[in-house]
Amino acid sequence: MNKKTENSMLGILGFSKNNYLFFNSLSLWEVAALPKKHEVIINRAWCKGCGLCINICPKKVLGFNEQRKAQVERIEDCIGCRQCENTCPDFAVTVKEGKEDA
Repeated sequence: MNKKTENSMLGILGFSKNNYLFFNSLSLWEVAALPKKHEVIINRAWCKGCGLCINICPKKVLGFNEQRKAQVERIEDCIGCRQCENTCPDFAVTVKEGKEDA
């Protein structure tokens, strides 16, 4: 079997939160995908406290601080979707991709 034929028989059966299940005609195996950490930066001088970023976040990473400005509350739950960054009308939110977990 040549390399091209062998690669064409490889497929993804499915995946869970952090693992992928691969298969080919001869075997089935699971490979753990390392989750990436993300950094969310709020520019408090630019934030007007509208709450759009807080409401759009699917993982509820952001919340209001005592000055009614956005703040990061659960960074470990961030999936890096950047919805908060893209929704902010004042460009006060920045999402940076971190390194993979070791």
